[in-house]
Amino acid sequence: MLRAHLEYARAETLLRPMNPDTRTAEIADIDAEIEALEQEITLTGLRGRTAPPHDRPDADGNGRRVRSTRRRQDTPDLPRKPVAPHTLGRVYQAPDGTA
Repeated sequence: MLRAHLEYARAETLLRPMNPDTRTAEIADIDAEIEALEQEITLTGLRGRTAPPHDRPDADGNGRRVRSTRRRQDTPDLPRKPVAPHTLGRVYQAPDGTA
């Protein structure tokens, strides 16, 4: 919950009208607090990151998050249902007579 409050404070600082140097300093302070909190969360045993870092948008640098669709290798295969060789809907006739 503290992480969410820090993110809110960071977003609010970005929107608040102020001197750019003051804004940069405040955001750097908030980012340092977020990084310290991330380290504490990591020590609790959480794997991965709670959110992407603010210092870089993503691996490509274009601001878009990219997620992998590959299945994890350490999990068993999902069960498959047998495929029936028929359709459930209506069968249409082509002009040449094929179904």
